[in-house]
Amino acid sequence: MALITGLAIDEANVQEMADGGLFGESFFGRQVIEAARELLQQQSGPESDPLPICEFFDRDDDMGQGKLRLILDGDSDVCVAVINHDGTMADVEFCTPFSGGGRSPKVREALLNLARAIRDENESNPIGSREPHKRAVTSLDVAFAVASKSDGDYSWQLLHNSLLSDEDSANEYATTLANAGDSETQYCAVKIERGGVSQVGNVVWGIREL
Repeated sequence: MALITGLAIDEANVQEMADGGLFGESFFGRQVIEAARELLQQQSGPESDPLPICEFFDRDDDMGQGKLRLILDGDSDVCVAVINHDGTMADVEFCTPFSGGGRSPKVREALLNLARAIRDENESNPIGSREPHKRAVTSLDVAFAVASKSDGDYSWQLLHNSLLSDEDSANEYATTLANAGDSETQYCAVKIERGGVSQVGNVVWGIREL
């Protein structure tokens, strides 16, 4: 990766354009300068704690029955959801800068730090679960998971760390994975019983073009 210097950014910022204006004051120039400063900060700062993609970071509400959820999708965009007690969800997405077209690099980095804080606090100071899908699955009388199948695969495969205890959570996770997955992979929620594995949700295809 080519390195960039603060001096080069400052010089580009005040570069005069053909119309007499300054590059850093133009619509696209401001975006380029902002992205360059963010890249410089990434190059000069310490390496951050990496987060896995397609893994939920949930934190239950301190006072109620809602929760905050973050996930890093397949393009490393940060998706944030607020889920209330009846399961209604509102979500927003902050894209990666540069290649992803994201225009909120500081907000995105703050959200990554929030995900790290949730992960660390769930380990050191967990809040007692109030929702069925957060209960640990202790037996295989009935459990749910997500399976995937890509072009060229002969059979469906259960996804690692996708074991859940209710059908709605499995369907929601399958949809989330499809939104982050490639267009040649399909996902489906399944029910696991002593007698075998059966499909319980619709098959959803990944939406990312290869």
